[in-house]
Amino acid sequence: MRGLKSYPLALLAVLFLAFAACYDDDDGYGPTEPRPPRSIEGLWSGVFATDEGETVAFFDLTQRGRSVSGLLSVGALVWSLDGEVDSAGRFTWRTFGSTCGSFDGRLTLLASTHMEGTADLDRFFCPEGERLRGDLFLDRQPRR
Repeated sequence: MRGLKSYPLALLAVLFLAFAACYDDDDGYGPTEPRPPRSIEGLWSGVFATDEGETVAFFDLTQRGRSVSGLLSVGALVWSLDGEVDSAGRFTWRTFGSTCGSFDGRLTLLASTHMEGTADLDRFFCPEGERLRGDLFLDRQPRR
């Protein structure tokens, strides 16, 4: 008799586990298929704000999947950059190709036309020899 009482409970447990395994959150992507990255390609402009003041910043980005490359300028300095963006719109980059220093950071896409984040400006080979951490506020500019 004892085996008959546990049969409905076992069946209920199996049905519950099967339902949980087959549940789809309707995002169109399976459990192992990653979501595509958010698009950040284009021209972005805004400000790099530090304790020393604000400086104009421009990013001209090209994107292929998760990989992002392009140019950025802060004030009179220009760098090439390589980075990566994920499906949540988090963009991380590193600069190269400058004899003066580096400008590396992280931005988050908050809307299709607005990103915010932080960056480190290291001008260690420049006469100033300064290292600044600041906030970036960028807006996407329409292509002409």
